[in-house]
Amino acid sequence: MVFYSNNFTFNNVYSEGMNIHLVSEGSDILNEYGIAFNIEDDTNEVTLSFCYANGDTPLEWSYDVTVDFLGWMITDDFCEFISEDNEDIIYFLKGIGYNKRFTNNMTGIIDVTFKVLSPYGYKHYIREISKNEKSFEIYNYSNIDNAYKPVITLSNISSNNITLANTTTGKEFFYIDNLNSSDIIYIDNMMGIITDSNGNSRLTDSNRSWIEVCKGSNIFSINGSCDIKIEAYYPMMV
Repeated sequence: MVFYSNNFTFNNVYSEGMNIHLVSEGSDILNEYGIAFNIEDDTNEVTLSFCYANGDTPLEWSYDVTVDFLGWMITDDFCEFISEDNEDIIYFLKGIGYNKRFTNNMTGIIDVTFKVLSPYGYKHYIREISKNEKSFEIYNYSNIDNAYKPVITLSNISSNNITLANTTTGKEFFYIDNLNSSDIIYIDNMMGIITDSNGNSRLTDSNRSWIEVCKGSNIFSINGSCDIKIEAYYPMMV
């Protein structure tokens, strides 16, 4: 598994600032590229190889450098991995193991094994709509046919109820009421959760008709008055 660029960001840390570089030892004309895709593999793991170097000059993997590197790579949770090959695509990886391959002078490579959250890369999407807009477009960049359920935030509310309808899909509209101007409402359509800024569940104030966006362009209409923020991680086969 190979990325062409040796620079990346993992868990919000940029590799070049750490003198850490992705390396590939493939020498064939054809090499595996990116993250392997296998929709049937629920335990998918990949191994990436890293060197510690200043430009083309290998540096010594001292004890402190090694400890800091492994503390960065071995994680309890899945973290964002972004290669400079394609900075629009995010992978979610969790470091679970490593192997050190050093020379006598303590230069060389550390192989890290990662568990992959899913076989997809993800494209992060944010769209903000002002309360003056009564219709708006949401674009689903995924190249997968399944509809996606985004996270939606309602704020700056000035009506007692809000209705959102995806006129492209024609499915039943989403409705929430008992709102006031101090509310900020978080709607996680994928998880089926609605809360306010105080952490209170607002499920009983809605009709629970969860919002979906199909692949490509989706046109929404809104009744009521509020600002809207829509956030998605669209799955991508890349």
